[in-house]
Amino acid sequence: MHGDRVVCISHAEDADGLICAAYLVKLREATPILVTYDEFKGALTDLKPSVEELYICDLCVREELMKEISKISGFAKVSIVDHHPTARALLEELKEFGVHLIYSPRDCASALLYDHYEVELGREGARLAAYAAISDQFEEGPIASRLLSMFDRHIIQHEALILTHALFRVTSNDFRERVVEELGNYTLPHRISGLVEAAVSHLEHMASLLEEIKGKAVRLRRLAYFDASGEPSTGAVANLILDALDVDVGV
Repeated sequence: MHGDRVVCISHAEDADGLICAAYLVKLREATPILVTYDEFKGALTDLKPSVEELYICDLCVREELMKEISKISGFAKVSIVDHHPTARALLEELKEFGVHLIYSPRDCASALLYDHYEVELGREGARLAAYAAISDQFEEGPIASRLLSMFDRHIIQHEALILTHALFRVTSNDFRERVVEELGNYTLPHRISGLVEAAVSHLEHMASLLEEIKGKAVRLRRLAYFDASGEPSTGAVANLILDALDVDVGV
């Protein structure tokens, strides 16, 4: 049960979600609840009327969650910050509940949230949104492109990718919560204890997997497949198949 006055439910698995959480801890002293999509509904269900404000960040709201959000909007101010493609009818329904939408499919959630609180977050806050834009591959977004032009591109890229690879490798709640705290203090990712080591470990794992794919993947003309049992991201493996074998489709 979550009884804190201000709560942020944010995507746990990537830099965009963690940076949104870091912003709201800084701005609103929010209690961060970091969730996977499998945990999203449960986190909503657990909220109690003692919550006065709820922020949902970097999580695509689905039809099956509307009942819970409607209930919460009866006792709390609800804001949703997101970029995932969402049906217009569902967005309109959320507005009818009184939900405050900070939404665009053109920028990552962190960039959208930064743009909304630019004065309060300042230049160092912009740096975090730039990390998220690179990590989520939204560099060309209208907000992100402006933010990226403010900084040394190479440094931002290096810091963003250290953060990205580390979060792929270490998935414990304790680690993610510590990263949120450090990012909220505007600590550079490479200075967060354990992040560089985790990022290098992930890259080494990917390199080993790439070598294994070259020897074990089955190729059928322009398609190839590989048994990726135990890998957390099948999408990442599919990309490695394309990298290793120069095919059009990897599964």
